[in-house]
Amino acid sequence: MNNLLRLCILSLGISIIFASPVMSQKTLEGIYVINEGAFLQGNASVTRYDAASATVTQNAFFAKNGRPLGDVANSASIIGDYLYIVVNNSHAVEVADKNDLRSVARIEIDDTNGGSPRQLLQVDENRAFVTNLFDNSISVIDLTTNTVTNTFAVTGFPEGLVMAAGKVFVALSGLGGGNSVAVVDPVAMQVTNTIEVGDNPQVIRVHSSGSVWVLCTGDYGFDENFNFDPDRETFGEIHIIDPAEEATVRVIETGGHPTDMKFHEASETLYVLNNGIQVVNTVTYEAGEENLISRFLNSFSIIDADEPMLIGGVAPDFSSAGRAVMYSIEGVAVDSFATGIGPRDFVIKYTESPVSVRDDGHLPAAFSLGQNYPNPFNPSTVIPFELAAGSVVSLSVFDLTGRRVATLAEGRYAAGRHSVVFNAMGLASGVYVTRLEAGGEVAVGKIVLVR
Repeated sequence: MNNLLRLCILSLGISIIFASPVMSQKTLEGIYVINEGAFLQGNASVTRYDAASATVTQNAFFAKNGRPLGDVANSASIIGDYLYIVVNNSHAVEVADKNDLRSVARIEIDDTNGGSPRQLLQVDENRAFVTNLFDNSISVIDLTTNTVTNTFAVTGFPEGLVMAAGKVFVALSGLGGGNSVAVVDPVAMQVTNTIEVGDNPQVIRVHSSGSVWVLCTGDYGFDENFNFDPDRETFGEIHIIDPAEEATVRVIETGGHPTDMKFHEASETLYVLNNGIQVVNTVTYEAGEENLISRFLNSFSIIDADEPMLIGGVAPDFSSAGRAVMYSIEGVAVDSFATGIGPRDFVIKYTESPVSVRDDGHLPAAFSLGQNYPNPFNPSTVIPFELAAGSVVSLSVFDLTGRRVATLAEGRYAAGRHSVVFNAMGLASGVYVTRLEAGGEVAVGKIVLVR
């Protein structure tokens, strides 16, 4: 018996007895809508929606700071206590308090060679990377000082970026003519490899299995004089990359010209912005032929609360106010509110609160790691687990040498029954060990991959 298995079996004796189950209730607190505004007009803005009161505040950043956000806001994300807003045509990243939007810093991006920051990604505790489209580079931001400390070349017009297997993967759009993803060493801050994918990759996400999904919009079919040539047109694809092998292992054809995608892990669904909202099953890899939502949307996101919803941004033009429309997970419009010009991105804020639950038989009576199904499997399998109480969970897969090959769950889960999908793309046939840890308890299991 190797050391990993011995450790896992011994750790089964560690447990905590809970007096009563406690669930963590995740509810929608509010939404920041990042409005790009009209090009060269300097009227990018933030719309704030408060869920409890259903109140909407337009130009919330201006109202707090007495100055506009800038020209063409592209994306935003929360890191720690701050909201980082990438303002593309102002060549800047605005840093604001995530609760009241008070500006705490404005990070200027060098635009000598074109600048144009697009997406921001935290790569470690103290650093974030920002892709610069026209500068063909990545700026390194020190998150402790909110300053640019380095810039390194990433040619090919970089757009979206993610981190997987200790590497940064960057979509290289080529301004519509590219077809590759750069692999970046985040420590050395240099490109170590490029992976060929479909035409015009812009958006890139990481699945809970650890695989990297690249959305390729396709070639719209226009030549250098902007004349349409049907022989040039190619259509949307999703390329799934094994980050360890740095190779594409599967391609999903979406059709159309998709521009964004987001995972909803609980329902094993990928939602794709493709002239409406298209659904892709992340277990069978099947793309829906008919859209769940047929309305054309400028942007969208997932409200991943206990009652999940979709939210889409409607931009009638880029000179008048837009609208945010909330949809049930089945695609039915349930609410909407006004936004600024061109709603481009959504930052969703949640409130998590403990809720006592009477153990009436509907909740699991004990912590457990279930047997995966199917087993044996190739290449995907579902791993169920149960929690008698809400807890911070870690679920990983190891090979028989003790090497961790995947982290499937990491974070707080409510009491109840859960499942995650493990995709063993790029792994060899054999026996693997699953290890679940939560609230001081540990459980292990055995799964078999057969190619």
